[in-house]
Amino acid sequence: MPLPFDRLFVHAKPVVAVLHVGPSPGVMGSAAVDCAVRRAVAEARLLAELGVDGFLMENTHDVPGVPERAMGPEVAAFLTRVAGGVRRGTPRQPLRGRARG
Repeated sequence: MPLPFDRLFVHAKPVVAVLHVGPSPGVMGSAAVDCAVRRAVAEARLLAELGVDGFLMENTHDVPGVPERAMGPEVAAFLTRVAGGVRRGTPRQPLRGRARG
């Protein structure tokens, strides 16, 4: 069961940053999955060092290339892989993700 919002963070008014993950594999402009993971982890670590309390993650770069109705399980797998890297790289910050299309 997820923690209530007020128990996720140390501060009463947390700063939450959005990690805009690059395009999913197969979408124009996409990079290798490992490259996307490294970039997201580096960005999350920098933001954590600057005081960000938590992250939201989304892949807005798939739009308009992949309409939501055409998204398959590969998009969820890609975001899960990136989220796992961010979680390992910034274990103290809460992380939530969302696939957009």
